[in-house]
Amino acid sequence: MPSRLNRKSGSRPKRALQPKHGPKKSQSVDEKWMANALRFAEHSDLRATAPNPQVACIIVQNDRLIAHAVHERFGGLHAEALALKAAGPRARGATAYLTLEPCSHTDKKTPPCVNALIAAGIRRVVIACRDENPAVSGRGVHRLKKNGIAVREGVGKNRALELYRFFFHWIKTKKPWVTLKMAGSIDGKITSSRRWLSNPLALHDVQRIRAQQDAILVGKNTVQTDNPRLTVRDRNGKDRLDQPLRVILDSQLQLSTRLRVFRNGPVLLACTPNAPEAKKRKRHDAGIATWTSSRTKNGQVPLGELLAELGRRGIRSVLVEGGAQVATEFLTQGKVDEAYFYVAPVLSGFEAVPLYGGPEIRPTRVRVRLLGDDACFHMDFLGKKKRLLAMRR
Repeated sequence: MPSRLNRKSGSRPKRALQPKHGPKKSQSVDEKWMANALRFAEHSDLRATAPNPQVACIIVQNDRLIAHAVHERFGGLHAEALALKAAGPRARGATAYLTLEPCSHTDKKTPPCVNALIAAGIRRVVIACRDENPAVSGRGVHRLKKNGIAVREGVGKNRALELYRFFFHWIKTKKPWVTLKMAGSIDGKITSSRRWLSNPLALHDVQRIRAQQDAILVGKNTVQTDNPRLTVRDRNGKDRLDQPLRVILDSQLQLSTRLRVFRNGPVLLACTPNAPEAKKRKRHDAGIATWTSSRTKNGQVPLGELLAELGRRGIRSVLVEGGAQVATEFLTQGKVDEAYFYVAPVLSGFEAVPLYGGPEIRPTRVRVRLLGDDACFHMDFLGKKKRLLAMRR
């Protein structure tokens, strides 16, 4: 029988992972269990593990689920350790399905997971993809094989690489993965007479994307004009307790601290050396963090330097939700990795603000979804060289 694990320990998912039906003819047993493991990892809380990735482990004996777990919080036990603890002696001779190569290094808060797998008597390990952290990559696989454990790699690899794109990009570039979100009309404008340009389905989809991010970034004009909360909200519209960092480009620290964005969750104001010291002290006294760039770029915060700073702070992903000016700067400087453009069936007219004000850019790998009468264009802005760096397929 599948093990019923303690939810508080981080080892029981919202839904049981035991498949309702057997594998399809075109689907192997390994693919079936790995698909369940990846689904489990995808539905875990990404931000709670920061800066670690969200990893799932399933332990199977004779094609029956023995135990399953996910790494739920930074500093807590990893998925492998939790699943092995739940399985106990039943893990001996079993197969472990891991969405990411098990760690083998010791310079961290928890013991190496590869040691736990070996000690538990696991007979076989199936891994979706290797960890691209240089301290780990290939070493966990080597240790397993050296101790007589059969290893199969690459099952569900593309799905795993998509899942870990934030983490791998951050590990290799020391900067966060940048996702741009824009909502516009079919004539390419971002304003209209309606309060919300997007429909409820599109607005809900934006909440889903926000929930995946370590940070949300906007410009000063967006905050002044819209007075947004920039929070992740539940289905009832209430702010979640754990909010991403809100990063605001405010080169001169001109924003009023009474705006709604400062009420819920952490905020970082990014300013230039030209910002008055008195305003920095005032925001510090109000409990609002500021960061000052080392230089200015046309009077603005240099985006490359800001992204490097966010990377140093452990921010693996940032969602840019700024207005047309911020979006144009990120796009023309080649700082965007992927983007979501929500298009509403509205003609905003010549007085509305254009969505983009730069030269022509050709995105790659465009996917289109219908959300009621709105359309979502999900696309990459990765050149061939950048794509190879971000995800090795």
